Amino acid sequence: MVRYDALCIDAGFGYFDENKQYVPYEVDSSKKGVELYSQYEMAEKVVWDYFVNGIGEKDAFSFLDSDGFSSDAEPISEEYRLDVRKWVYQEFFGISNDDPDCVWQIPVTETDFDQMPVPSKALREKMNGEDKEEALSAYKTMFEVVVGLDPDSDSLFERAGNHFLRQTPVVEAKKQHTIATYASLYPSIIFSPLVFFALVPLLMKNGVTFGKKICRIALISTSGYQAKPWQIALHYGFIILIFYLFLIPSAMIMFMVASLILVLDYMAMILTRYHQSVHAMIAHTLSLDSANSVWFASREMEDAYIEKHPQSFAARLRKEKEEDARKDLVVKEAALREESGILDATTLSLNPHAAKDQSEDENNKS
Repeated sequence: MVRYDALCIDAGFGYFDENKQYVPYEVDSSKKGVELYSQYEMAEKVVWDYFVNGIGEKDAFSFLDSDGFSSDAEPISEEYRLDVRKWVYQEFFGISNDDPDCVWQIPVTETDFDQMPVPSKALREKMNGEDKEEALSAYKTMFEVVVGLDPDSDSLFERAGNHFLRQTPVVEAKKQHTIATYASLYPSIIFSPLVFFALVPLLMKNGVTFGKKICRIALISTSGYQAKPWQIALHYGFIILIFYLFLIPSAMIMFMVASLILVLDYMAMILTRYHQSVHAMIAHTLSLDSANSVWFASREMEDAYIEKHPQSFAARLRKEKEEDARKDLVVKEAALREESGILDATTLSLNPHAAKDQSEDENNKS
């Protein structure tokens, strides 16, 4: 940033104040009358000095290919400087004998190109007479700063600023500043998620973060018991990964990947049986209301609780899991019987194709 500020000073777009802080030159349109007129004179001088002194006499900056400037003279020679001034008059300030509305003085001889453009005689008469507001309006069109509001603005002050921003040393300085700023975020991006989503949940009871603690939410295993440390680490590791996406230099890629992951995560929470997110399913964890839920550290403690509270969530969860396990076992046994050629009532009730075949055999016999 210091390098960029120094380039701005060198180009004449700002100055260092008494605190050695960079202050850019700006046109303050809130000023009135003579004060506003002096602001536009300042902007006019900044534009002239940037092109004539900043580019015409210094090696740091140069004309761009898109400018269309060319000179057969030796760089930095007196003839070269004259060519620069001619270009500024004709191409940048737009001074032309064919434009009666031009606010600038048209040079009488080539020696006049050594001087900064001055307001035309008609404009100066307006400033000294009754038409000050009309004269200020002409200056406002030439110098008002509307960067970021009107991309098609053609004010001289803005054009000179944009021209400066495209200079190679400025582009490099801004690039280095962007890299330095981005790199300065690395410690917070890397270590903050580790503290809040790894260290805190592993140290606090039931794997809660500060947010879960405030909302009275606990993290347990899908088995109905307290979550193990590896489950807590895996559960929050997914969240840490989301934060680490900010390390991707491309903001567009980072946003797209993060959005896709978050959308899938929330869809899973809506559609799954126990409203589990993707990272919760991977870690085999559940989030419960700690104020109205009970979970256990062991099977023995759970058995004792269910015996006393048969209508509790713990009892319902145990019943659902036992029912699912029984159905899986029956289906597996039926499949084994069918593969071995053994048919009985249990197999037929679970295999509609076998039941249909038996019914057809009985009809044929009858």
